[in-house]
Amino acid sequence: MIIVDNLHKEFAKLGKPKFGIGKKTVEKVKAVDGVSFAAQDGAILGLLGANGAGKTTSLRMVASLLKADSGQIQIDDVVVKEGKTASQSRLGILSDARGLYPRLTSRENIHYYGKLHGMDKDLIAQRTEQLAHWLDTTHIMQEVERLCDTVVIVAKGKTVAKGSVPELMEQAQESDFEDAFVKLAFLEKQATNAGNGSH
Repeated sequence: MIIVDNLHKEFAKLGKPKFGIGKKTVEKVKAVDGVSFAAQDGAILGLLGANGAGKTTSLRMVASLLKADSGQIQIDDVVVKEGKTASQSRLGILSDARGLYPRLTSRENIHYYGKLHGMDKDLIAQRTEQLAHWLDTTHIMQEVERLCDTVVIVAKGKTVAKGSVPELMEQAQESDFEDAFVKLAFLEKQATNAGNGSH
């Protein structure tokens, strides 16, 4: 089981000097601002959100590649610490195409990363077959509906909704999951626009 509890991460962003002269400004960017979720053993959890929502930063912290400013991550009985390999052999995360080797097949990439994380060769073979079967698909909402037991929607670094696909559709009062996702992921923006009389 993976438990992510109230993760926070800020980055410093250099801005342009005021009026084009002087020193560059430093702006704090809250990439993750309270993300929480639990991924059950043997279940598929989908982490969805618009670009810049905080998904990749959250997953990098789960994979112990990046230190959280605050919050806690636990994988089974191991508390995740940046750079510590004790938790890395207990999970596999593939956030997007970065880090994949294009000359390797999907199965070869899965096998390679299993070995890299110190997994047993029999477990690598088992997980490769399982993941290859699951990943024989595309990254569209219909696939999320079909594959995910739980979906967590992140917006502006915060967990804004979580549940099964039917639960999220009910929460958004939508009969189509893509419409439900848009409504939930951009709820704050819609509320602001409605308050301003914009559409």
